[in-house]
Amino acid sequence: MLKEEVETFFHQLGLSTTEAINIFYKQVQLRKGLPFNVVMPNKTTEKTFKDTDAEKSLSRCQSVDDMFDKRVLRYFFRHIPGSLGAISKEC
Repeated sequence: MLKEEVETFFHQLGLSTTEAINIFYKQVQLRKGLPFNVVMPNKTTEKTFKDTDAEKSLSRCQSVDDMFDKRVLRYFFRHIPGSLGAISKEC
């Protein structure tokens, strides 16, 4: 499933799998490492993943406005590093 999904994406970009892999290899060579961050999740993130997989502690929302009303997105945008802190409800 993963392979087929990724190959479909490559095809949409006009790339063969071999070309995409060659691009990846070239980026590793140029950067002298992976072209993206690889990190181990902290305990809070790991617990969140497990809870989400078990469908625990989920906030179910009907719309974006509902998410803001429930403060789900408001918390994310104010407290999560790297999030779009300047985004507003009107966006």
